Amino acid sequence: LDGYIEELSRLPPVPTHRQPPRPAQLTISDARTMREVMDYIYQVRCNLFHGRKDPRDEWDIAYIRACNSILKPWIHRVIADFDRPAGAMNEPHASQ
Repeated sequence: LDGYIEELSRLPPVPTHRQPPRPAQLTISDARTMREVMDYIYQVRCNLFHGRKDPRDEWDIAYIRACNSILKPWIHRVIADFDRPAGAMNEPHASQ
């Protein structure tokens, strides 16, 4: 995921369309800070669901692809954790 997060952090700031005192746009200043990464992804999601992303816009496509590259494996891992027996939660994944 690190490469995808780094790719996401190189994209331009994502507009927030929020009222002050909220920032007008979000950036990822530290790709190692999961909170920043998730806030950025959440803002892309908000823009997508509230009609502020255009499927023909090159940057909007880049935002969505980068976010998907991070969320898809993360969600699969979360689902795999739910499928594991209760006592096996502290055991490493087969992919590790």
